[in-house]
Formats: sequence, structure tokens, C-alpha cells
Amino acid sequence: MAFWEKAEKVMNFVNDGLQRMQESNQRQMEQRQEAIDRSQQKASRIENDRELVEKFKSSSGVERVGYGKELESRGYLERNSEGKMQRTNKKL
Repeated sequence: MAFWEKAEKVMNFVNDGLQRMQESNQRQMEQRQEAIDRSQQKASRIENDRELVEKFKSSSGVERVGYGKELESRGYLERNSEGKMQRTNKKL
């Protein structure tokens, strides 16, 4: 087998691996976004704002992101210039 044939096989192998890795990352991102959306829907069903704040404080991970988005839509949180969430002056 000539050098270029071996080099082509290696490149095909590397390209296939990169493509699988990219597809895997895409699936993980989609699953994370779905989990965030589910937690935001769950948070939107909480009518009491104080209860929502307590759930936000006690949660972590994607669940916390979902609760944070709901608090943002209710006006209790906002994004600062750096894109981080911060409290607003709205009282419970």
C-alpha cells in the first residue's frame, strides 16, 4: 500500500471520529436545552413567587437555569452587561 493510500485512510478515520464527536456534542446540547425548557415549564406552573424563589435557591444545574429564566420573565432577575443574572428591585 502506498504512503498516500495509508494517509487517506488515516484522514478518513480522523474525520469520522471528529464527525461522531460533533454529533455527540450536538445531542448533549439538545438534551440540556430540553431539560432547561422542562424545568422552566415546571417553574411557570408555580403561582407563588416566594415559592419559586425558594425552589430557585435550593436547585442546581439545568433546573436552576430553568427557574432563573422564569424569575427573569417575572421581573425578579435580569442580565447585567456581562450576561450574568442579577436581582432586580422588584419585591416579593
